[in-house]
Amino acid sequence: MHCDSFLMLSGSGLPELLTAQDWDELLGRTRSILAGTGIDDFLLRLNITDPEGCVRSHLFSTLPDDVSRLFDRRLQGQEDSVNHHLACSGLPLAWTVGQMCEHGVNPAYQALGRIGIQHGASFAVRGALTVSRLDFYRRDATPLSRPPTADLLLLGSYLHEAVHALWKKENPDPAPTLTRRERECLYWSAGGKTSKETAMILGISQHTVYFHLKNVASKFNVYSTRHAITRASRLGMLTPQLP
Repeated sequence: MHCDSFLMLSGSGLPELLTAQDWDELLGRTRSILAGTGIDDFLLRLNITDPEGCVRSHLFSTLPDDVSRLFDRRLQGQEDSVNHHLACSGLPLAWTVGQMCEHGVNPAYQALGRIGIQHGASFAVRGALTVSRLDFYRRDATPLSRPPTADLLLLGSYLHEAVHALWKKENPDPAPTLTRRERECLYWSAGGKTSKETAMILGISQHTVYFHLKNVASKFNVYSTRHAITRASRLGMLTPQLP
């Protein structure tokens, strides 16, 4: 029996999504959470913007690969009204495959129809440098009668974070290139020295130390020296600069 209620979803293992070690484990846990909800398939498209402004994408879905890939490229001359809605509004959108196909010859929605999907609901989840489009699909004729509830939106937030975490695990940030002075300032700061003490050790002004540490934080794409030290430590970069 299909059910449109997600009122108990928040107690169904959502935090465990964040501890999944690989894509298969995450997929299995997501399927378990959705069991009995009336949702037959889903698709999450994660877009990550790097510090240089380049956008990279990753798809996580129960759809066949040849179908899900159609949502990973901009179709030349085609306007996806769902993408347009999600870019302009924070509200979820319920739709039917028939409606989407009426708006134009869009291969993605035609492919959904060919595998039996009739109804969909979409919403966006946004992070600092990330945004996900999350679709839930139903194959039978029973419509998704209302937009996703708060619990389903909560599932979307957990999925967004879990997919992003696994993506980062497979695509670690490259170590930024630091100047000699930047490495020295970071090294002494990590050792517990104040900016004034670091300035005295290096024979430069305290203002110059601030300047270098600000540049370091920017290169690591973080907002504080403390976070830059954490990132540098993980990358093995907290070593003294040899002459």
